[in-house]
Amino acid sequence: MTTQHLSPEELFRLNVAFVSIRDPAIRAEFLSTIEAWAQDQWLAGDTAQDM
Repeated sequence: MTTQHLSPEELFRLNVAFVSIRDPAIRAEFLSTIEAWAQDQWLAGDTAQDM
């Protein structure tokens, strides 16, 4: 998945959420969660194209 699939508003909200997290451990977990979501979206797109 690319950022082309997210609206500017969604990207803005993700950025605000990330920069507002002060605890490094929570910030790392946030990034991990976003990465897992993006990979799921990418794989779902690949699966849809295979059908």
